[in-house]
Amino acid sequence: LGAEIAQNNDMSLEMTYNQSTKTAIRLRTSYVQVAFDGNADSPVGFAMLNGLRDGQNYLWNLSIDRQLGENIRLNITYEGRKTGTARTVHIGRAQVSAIF
Repeated sequence: LGAEIAQNNDMSLEMTYNQSTKTAIRLRTSYVQVAFDGNADSPVGFAMLNGLRDGQNYLWNLSIDRQLGENIRLNITYEGRKTGTARTVHIGRAQVSAIF
C-alpha cells in the first residue's frame, strides 16, 4: 500500500578453487544489513526483504563438485543463514549424477 520502505546494504565474498577438471570448491559468504519499515510478514514485505529480516543477516554457502568417474559426478552443498533475531538455519544436500 506504499507504506513499506526497505534499505539493504550487502557485502559478499566469493572464492572458487579448481583442482584440474575433477574437483571444484566454491565458498560464498554474505553480510546484509536491512532497515525495513512496514509489515515484514505481508506478501509485499516478504518480497521486498527476499526472505531476510530486519537487522543483521548472515548467509554462507559451501559447494563441492567432484567427478568420481568418467560418467559419475558428485555434488555436496551446505547452506547456512542467520537472519535478524531468528535461529540459525542449516541445510545440507548431496546429489550423484550419472551421464549416459
